[in-house]
Amino acid sequence: MQRTRQILYPFLLILLLLFSTCSKEEEKAIKPIRYNGSYNRDFNDKHEVQLAVAAKIGIQPVANREEAEKMKRKLKEIKSGKNYEVDELTHSIPFLVPQATDLLTKIADN
Repeated sequence: MQRTRQILYPFLLILLLLFSTCSKEEEKAIKPIRYNGSYNRDFNDKHEVQLAVAAKIGIQPVANREEAEKMKRKLKEIKSGKNYEVDELTHSIPFLVPQATDLLTKIADN
């Protein structure tokens, strides 16, 4: 009986591992992450906070894309990258200060 257990348990463990591993396609599939909380409650990135920090570092609010394009020295346009996708925006334009662009890339890469 003892000998049977010594042989059977490792065999069952190997079978369990074989059947529980996912396929290579499943490993490569990117699954979207959805946030189900309250942005206003959980994040301190309200518009007033962003405007205050922007003013502090010399960034003035822009009214449209043309004004943002003129500020290319201070802002970088964000486009979809290899590890993230920028949705089509209806109420804003995808520009960040260089430090935020670097942080976004680092977060996406990690």
